[in-house]
Amino acid sequence: MREKQTNIRWLLIALVLCLAGAVGEKVFESNWGHTEKKELHIVSESGYSLAMNAFIPDNAGPETKAPAVVVVHGGNDDKDLMTRYAMELARRGYVAVAIDMYGHGDSQELPDSQWLTAGRGTYDAVKEVAGWPFVDTDQISLMGYSRGGKACGEALEMDNETLNVVKNIYLLYSDPIYKNSEGFTDVYGARNVAVIADLYDEFFFTEKADNTGVYSNDTNRFMATLTSPVDYLSTPSAQSFLYFGEDPAGKELRADGVVYEKDYGQKTGSRSIRMINQDHMSGHYSAACLNDMLDFFQRVVPSPLGVTSGAGLWAGYDFFAFVGMTGLIMFLIYSAAVIAEHSRFFGDLVLGKPEIAVIDRKQDRIWHWCGVAAGILFTIFIIWGVNKLKLSSWHDTVLRSARFVYVPVICGLGAVFTLVVSTVTCYKQRKKEPESVNEAMGRVMIGWKKVLKSALLAAILITMFYIIVFGAKYFLGITYKFTLWGFQTFSAKRLKHVILVLPMLTLFYVAAAMNNDGLGYTSILGKNRTVNAVLASFLGALPMLAVMVYFYGSFRITGWNPMFGGNAAAGASVYTLPMIVFVMVLLCRKIFEKTGNLYLGGFIAGFLTSVMTCSVCEIRIPEPGEPFTISWLILGFVLFAYGVLAACMIYFRQCLRERKD
Repeated sequence: MREKQTNIRWLLIALVLCLAGAVGEKVFESNWGHTEKKELHIVSESGYSLAMNAFIPDNAGPETKAPAVVVVHGGNDDKDLMTRYAMELARRGYVAVAIDMYGHGDSQELPDSQWLTAGRGTYDAVKEVAGWPFVDTDQISLMGYSRGGKACGEALEMDNETLNVVKNIYLLYSDPIYKNSEGFTDVYGARNVAVIADLYDEFFFTEKADNTGVYSNDTNRFMATLTSPVDYLSTPSAQSFLYFGEDPAGKELRADGVVYEKDYGQKTGSRSIRMINQDHMSGHYSAACLNDMLDFFQRVVPSPLGVTSGAGLWAGYDFFAFVGMTGLIMFLIYSAAVIAEHSRFFGDLVLGKPEIAVIDRKQDRIWHWCGVAAGILFTIFIIWGVNKLKLSSWHDTVLRSARFVYVPVICGLGAVFTLVVSTVTCYKQRKKEPESVNEAMGRVMIGWKKVLKSALLAAILITMFYIIVFGAKYFLGITYKFTLWGFQTFSAKRLKHVILVLPMLTLFYVAAAMNNDGLGYTSILGKNRTVNAVLASFLGALPMLAVMVYFYGSFRITGWNPMFGGNAAAGASVYTLPMIVFVMVLLCRKIFEKTGNLYLGGFIAGFLTSVMTCSVCEIRIPEPGEPFTISWLILGFVLFAYGVLAACMIYFRQCLRERKD
């Protein structure tokens, strides 16, 4: 009874944290009420649905028009990930408009032939903003991160041919335009353009073999890399940019962080490149990048409010986002326990409070750590393999985004490996300790009716979870998102993609729960429950973390991208996975400790990760009339993975039957 009351108490605390996090985010995002945030869904001049968040400061009005900055996110991201940049700009008196590029977030999905329309929606946003009565049309700027920088370049080329309203461009971890078909070119003219380039970038800031000068996101992706991004500043491309499109051959080397100017007659344009000791994905949360961007706009369009101090809102915003997300995780854990304990229908899903099995045998400890080491090596091999196949550039009619293939394949293969290792371990240990192993197998083999009922309860908990998430979005306009990942809303059109990846990601977490909780809840990681849970979660994330350490470690030591085969983006592709896996494995463990049910946490974690995978990433739809295609290789792999699961379960059931006989 006491534990039931404790669970209710902690559930109430979780709800308080969810509310406190949401309110705190709102306070900082709105600059203590001095910035109005409007979520807009417009039909653009191109005829497509374009989503944007407009951050409008108090000073912006018909009589006191304010400068505007259109903020564009990177690939497989969305407008909410650029909130830190937008709200800091608004704090200084700029109208900041963060958009979802076409095919991302809540904007319309387009077929391949239309994907680059109007700079992927960026120039449609510029034309929309130029018509607002409180915006100074002589002071419209662009800020683009990664693929968003490419979109800014595409929008600029359109602006040269039409309105000519874009006056300043800030490119965060994205190449400017260097060449056209005739060689070096200056497309920016009398504009102020700044580039912040990271030394360890996976996509940009290198010279490529056979570079045609065609400005497209995918054109040069798999060309041979001739230079390291560490040496970017000395490359002909960078120097030509700093020399305003001239051929830099024979000219003095221009320097890092220096603003160079050129007189264009009635106007003066400027160029600058700043090198920074970071990697491509760090720009999402880097204070150095944020402050550099603010310094640029202060130089070219001084703050209408005279605010010149460093960024001050984002830290509070991130703190409360973390508080809210912590509350959401706690809500799932304690609501699962409370419902299962107080519901007659779900009462049989509480399978008893599990105890940590004491493991003293040296051989068992050695076998455990060998399995951890093998998992790390196997994960590195998986990621090397899928990059060798250039999987990130692949899609068919069903799986239109590379992420829908990439992440589930990595996790699915990891699940297969985990299941095989768990089964072999049980086979070896059962000969020496049959009772303890059979007891552990009993935690896995709970019966198909309880598994289905666990799925039903997971669906109820997920619904309650997203009522909070969508409620915070509807009433306060905030998203629970910390640094690169979070729990956010998603449109109905994304649900079909979530369902596509759900089987493999659910398999991954169920397999992890079987290994860590059902079969591996032992003293090898300590007898203290909290320490044991944290270490188990860390080991769950360690294989993907090891990939990150190898990838970026090699990059920093040698200055060259190890590339993992044919794709230079291996690090970015798994950048968020270690943290996500750590939190989700911890969620599974805590629900298991409360209920003794490993499936409940696995189902919840699988759905949450599926939403995080699909809710914002780039999607392109098939061309009209395009024939239906499906990869039988991928379908075969899914069937193989579930075949391995079925084989393991059959083995466990047979072992339990032998014990009864």
